[in-house]
Amino acid sequence: MKTIVISDIHNRVDWIEPYIQSLNGNYDEIVLLGDYFDNFDDTPTDAEHTARWLKYSICQPKRIHLLGNHDTWYAFPRTPFHCGGNTVDKLRVIETVMKQVYWQHVKICYFSQNFLFSHAGIYKSWALHPIKGFDYNYLQEICKDAIEHAKYGRMPRIFASGFVRGGDWDTIGGITWLDYDLEFKPIIGVNQIVGHSPHPNPLGKGIYKAVPNRKCSRTNNYCVDFHNTYVTIIENGVVSFEKNTYL
Repeated sequence: MKTIVISDIHNRVDWIEPYIQSLNGNYDEIVLLGDYFDNFDDTPTDAEHTARWLKYSICQPKRIHLLGNHDTWYAFPRTPFHCGGNTVDKLRVIETVMKQVYWQHVKICYFSQNFLFSHAGIYKSWALHPIKGFDYNYLQEICKDAIEHAKYGRMPRIFASGFVRGGDWDTIGGITWLDYDLEFKPIIGVNQIVGHSPHPNPLGKGIYKAVPNRKCSRTNNYCVDFHNTYVTIIENGVVSFEKNTYL
């Protein structure tokens, strides 16, 4: 089983298709961790270009697209999900390309190879079943309910930003906002792959965290937002990083 992970694109889309073509189909799935839109000094033209790529990518087989905090307001503009970089002008051009029929294929989280993938990570106080602990089906129900609330302009808890990212003083960031360095805490028995909190390379601070576990020696958690300078590869449960020569 081989999973390719691409994190936090922020309009850097032109390298992706050439890179995927270079793999010659030597992968089982590609997981994209969200934040497709917004960058410093970007324009509505940049947003439209990204939207057209995203629409194309969603229609390709063996690709899983997750939702990032920079994407959420564009997907649900009636909600208070607005974050830095989101603008009405970009929203207008994105809406002309990314109809809801495409957004509905974008997930909040995904589980594969014993890793939970999401844009920013899960925090145990809002993501664990009160009896079962971590249960992916339970988390999926939370996500499904959150999407339904978002459609009607309500802001579910799991989409909220935490105090360290500008949220309420007593709030921990949700699944699209959790800060890896300041809020993320390993959960026993749950291995996570997240983006959202940039680091310069795979050896940077906070890339790997581990906690003792009675059933196994470690819980592995990786933050893989490297501004696309690396691509993350998971092969039969083993994580590695490959320098991106297509950027």
